[in-house]
This record gives sequence, C-alpha cells and structure tokens, in this order.
Amino acid sequence: MIKARHTPVHVRFFNLFSAVMLNRHFRAVQVHFESDSFPKAVCLVGNHFSWWDGFIANYLAKKVFDKKLYIMMLEKELKSRMFLNKAGAFSVNRESRSMIESMNYSVEVLQESGNLLAMYPQGKIESMHIFPFTFDRGLERIRSRSEDHHLVFYAAVADYFSHKKPQLDIYLKMTLLDKTSSIEDIQEGYNSFYRDSIHSQSQYE
Repeated sequence: MIKARHTPVHVRFFNLFSAVMLNRHFRAVQVHFESDSFPKAVCLVGNHFSWWDGFIANYLAKKVFDKKLYIMMLEKELKSRMFLNKAGAFSVNRESRSMIESMNYSVEVLQESGNLLAMYPQGKIESMHIFPFTFDRGLERIRSRSEDHHLVFYAAVADYFSHKKPQLDIYLKMTLLDKTSSIEDIQEGYNSFYRDSIHSQSQYE
C-alpha cells in the first residue's frame, strides 16, 4: 500500500489550493454543524458524490476540526494523483492482500487525537440523489479495532437555486455510535442523517 506522506510544502499548498478552488467554483460554502469540541481523533464519513470530495474533506479537517487529514483512496486513483499522497492521501486495494495493511494503517491513524480519517464507504462515486447508501464492511472493521474516537457523518449537497454558480452545503453530525456498532447500524444512522440533510436543503428558498 501507499502510506500518506505529509510534507509541509504540499500540505500548505493543498490547503490553499482547496480554499481557492472551492471559493472560485461555488457561490458559497455553508457548513451546518453545532459541535465545536473534538478532543479525540475523528473518523469522518461522507457521501462519495464528486471529484470535489477530497477538497471538501480537507476543508473540513482544517476549518472545522483542526486535525491532520488522512484520506483513503483507491490505489489506482491515488497513483494517478500522487501529489495528494503528500497532503495526506493513502491507498487501499480491495483486490489485493495489501488491503489488510491499509486497514491496519487506518487503525493506527485513529489512535492519535490530532488526526482525522476521511472515508467514503460507498466505495465508488454515486449521485447525491441516489440513496439509501450501501457501505463496504471495511469501516466496521477499522472502527472495531480502534480506540475511542469521534464518528462524524457529513453530507455534501450542491444546488444552484437562482444563481449562476452552485452553493455547497455541508451538513455534519456527531454520532453516538460506539466502536462495536455494525456496518448495518452505521448505514442506518447515515441514511437517516442524509435524509434529514436533504429535507433541510429543501427548505431553502
């Protein structure tokens, strides 16, 4: 597997690049979240809906959680974008024995309170309009072997409304699920949260 390599120059560049890209291509970025205390490591689970997902995870890691970003990517995707490796991306290959190494590495990441592990357990990009979501079991295996950490759901929803550029709304929720929760419990919790997020989004005028 390919482990994350956080080099200061690349991390600073990716932070700046992420902010510039989001500001340039979205009319506004709105984060909907009430909590502001994160003493433990964060396992961030989001909907895998676009090319923007890595930028969104990085934005949340810095602006909301103030944590060091680690993001799991399919190995073939990371190899074609290796600059992301120096900003916190690491690989997983579900068709190789190295997947076990990726799981072990993810567990190690969640041992450090200053880290944020971003995961997209759908395993592939899907439309934000298609749900309920089905998650791979890797998330369950990682969490069951990790020490106590925050599990945070996020839903990214983009809408144009009456504007030329879309607005990006990011809904977050700190869950009460512990590390013994099954993937079915996590799926059910995420789908309920996502349904509520879409309902909130529909209230915009």
